[in-house]
Amino acid sequence: MTYSISDDAVQILLVEDNPLHVKYTEKVVREISVPCQLHVVGDGAAALRFLRHESPFDLSPCVELVLLDLYLPRVDGLDVLAAMRDDPDLQEIPVIVLTAEEAAEELLAERGLSAVMCLTKSEQISDLVDKLDAYQGFKVAVAQVPRPEEE
Repeated sequence: MTYSISDDAVQILLVEDNPLHVKYTEKVVREISVPCQLHVVGDGAAALRFLRHESPFDLSPCVELVLLDLYLPRVDGLDVLAAMRDDPDLQEIPVIVLTAEEAAEELLAERGLSAVMCLTKSEQISDLVDKLDAYQGFKVAVAQVPRPEEE
């Protein structure tokens, strides 16, 4: 399922199996100041196929941000994150963990994993919007720094 806002939109993959949490996140993404295109898959195996452009996601876009639930069917979020960090083509994609688990950072640390941030699903929409806007602002600022070969 894909929700488009603009052709030049930031490509975001939401990996979430709960339809209510998908609706909540859709609302959050609509409030972000940067145009975004949200793609939704419902399990970890589909997420990895989407990110790797494997069937049936052969034409999926290159994702710029992953919003990842930890408790998923088929392949859980921790395993998705571990697979992304082990894959040279995926390891640089930033991940924000969205979970009901209060101790998400500890779960990641136990597996030697990290994410840009961990947010509990109980956070207010305005808090999540502010954090995603701040993340996008940081990303834009970094993209504007000239690389050594451009100087």
